[in-house]
Amino acid sequence: MNSIWIALTYIKGLGTKKIKNIYEAFPDLQLADFQNGKIEHIIKIVKNKTIAETLYDFDLIQDYAKKAIQSVKFHQENEISVITIGDAWYPDLLKKLEDPPIVLYCKGNIELLQSNKNIAIVGTRNPTNKGKQMAKRIAQIFSEKDFTIVSGLALGIDTEAHIGTLDANGKTIAVLAGGLDTIYPKENLSLAEKIIEKDGLLISEKPIQSKMYSAAFVQRDRIQSGLSIAVCPIQTDIKGGTQNTIGFAKKQNRLLFCPVPMEDVPQTMGIKQLLEEGIIELRTTKDIPIILNHIAEKMNELTNGLSELPIENEPISKQLDLFN
Repeated sequence: MNSIWIALTYIKGLGTKKIKNIYEAFPDLQLADFQNGKIEHIIKIVKNKTIAETLYDFDLIQDYAKKAIQSVKFHQENEISVITIGDAWYPDLLKKLEDPPIVLYCKGNIELLQSNKNIAIVGTRNPTNKGKQMAKRIAQIFSEKDFTIVSGLALGIDTEAHIGTLDANGKTIAVLAGGLDTIYPKENLSLAEKIIEKDGLLISEKPIQSKMYSAAFVQRDRIQSGLSIAVCPIQTDIKGGTQNTIGFAKKQNRLLFCPVPMEDVPQTMGIKQLLEEGIIELRTTKDIPIILNHIAEKMNELTNGLSELPIENEPISKQLDLFN
């Protein structure tokens, strides 16, 4: 694990986009490179006088590198793995973002980071009972097809998606907005523990002992979609946090599909709007093979034909209306 990428996150004003640009130019960057000819190329990438002055200060960069090593050790002592953008464990799909998290703090089964076969199931914190049933059932169906279910551990749809996956003995990744030492919401502490027990994974781009702030939830949402080949919003109003994930999915060129609402309530207004835009609809389990084919096409598009799928269209058990 190359701690120099963590060190760069300590530089004020040097955001994830610029650090990714540095990574793309110098994927094998080392501390010593800040004393040789590469530093001039890095400065050209950064294009910021104040940040350049920091990068030229080798003693300071060296201090940041030492701080990064200490941080890795501290997290490891707390049973948290630290994965940087330069590591082999770093997810390929996430690396495609223009602003990927430079560091991932992980607790649980980090092997899940190696799979591109992920679907994010997201939605409102205040779902109807029918919405909860949808989240669980869809999570179960795709878990049975060996997909990893990604969600945000929030109350509501996220919770039901994680539970549905675990009930099906599937694998799930929970993306947290804050550090892994503070499970939010606290009502889902036992669920977080169960995810780890069931060979799932908790991840965050925030180190432990970080302060929580509202923008972190939006930043979290880009990771949910970024990790996934497809995003399935279950219920959402026209406005709300789920719309952030939907927006990121569109920007990141992820597949979007959603269940056809069975209720005329505020929680379904955002879904109806998506369907009007032509988003792929999921009405019964007979639609699953169609969605799987769309997922395979999207995977091949994003991985230059190196899809790990292919999708097998074997009969789905319980060819029934999904939610009755």
